Amino acid sequence: MTRKRPFLAGLLALLYPGLGHIYLRAWKRALGWFVLAIATVALVIPSEVIERVDPLDSPFTVSETVVSAASAGELSALFVVVGFSVADAYLLARRRQTGQTAGESTDRCPNCSKELEDDLEFCPWCATELEEATD
Repeated sequence: MTRKRPFLAGLLALLYPGLGHIYLRAWKRALGWFVLAIATVALVIPSEVIERVDPLDSPFTVSETVVSAASAGELSALFVVVGFSVADAYLLARRRQTGQTAGESTDRCPNCSKELEDDLEFCPWCATELEEATD
């Protein structure tokens, strides 16, 4: 049974909000973090800064351009989104590592956290083999 590493999930979310959630196969959360990051850039970073960015440049050049042209207040909004995404991915991976979220029954898949029926040898949602049948 594969266990997702919380540190890796957090590191991926640090690269771009939502990547850690893709690693965890939390598709809706990943989409939510992607949309939130894009909306934050669109709403917080001035259009003059965005117009300076060449779409054909490498991501590192784009980052340098935005960081050098944006104010500290504008960048802090991006850092908050990235920080919450990292924390969410890390904590989600930790909860899944224990096989259960707070207040839930133990009849859940340790990988995807979906509910399981009794006496299954694998999760019908993510095809993870279960060590023993659930009781």
